[in-house]
Amino acid sequence: MTTLVLLALGHILGHQASTPAAPPLDPAIAYMGKIVGNWDAVAHAGKEAFKCHFTFAWNEDHRGLHANAVIAMDSPHPMHSYTVIGYDQYAKAAYYMDAHDSDTLYAGHVYLENNKLVFRFGNYGKGEKEFVSTEWFTDDNHYVSEIRQAAHQDGPAMIRVELTRVK
Repeated sequence: MTTLVLLALGHILGHQASTPAAPPLDPAIAYMGKIVGNWDAVAHAGKEAFKCHFTFAWNEDHRGLHANAVIAMDSPHPMHSYTVIGYDQYAKAAYYMDAHDSDTLYAGHVYLENNKLVFRFGNYGKGEKEFVSTEWFTDDNHYVSEIRQAAHQDGPAMIRVELTRVK
């Protein structure tokens, strides 16, 4: 009996030793980790401004994030958004998927460039060449997102969102 227990224990320990360690966290996801929590925001689109609320959390495996948002919460028809961010092992980059209500799905990838996040994305199925969002922390409690059409990524933002951490 002791031999069987030792053999089983040796097999378990050997299996644990041969299990590869998780790869390091993608730099874009590590940077985004600072956004975990609740945020109020004001979004500016042209001359219009509207209020938003975002909640970001780590996925259970702590290797990606998910978020819930209410966009234009001060309008007669607020939009609800659900975002998932994780690691795409084939593209070797963070992936991004964002559903706005039940009618719109965006997908793309996220890169950390010059201490800013760069989201390259489009409507699901159309590729990543429709939009570019550049995002960064101005400090631990303030975050900015500027969204542009990819064809005009050097021009003014179509939408600028300024988030403030809720304490």
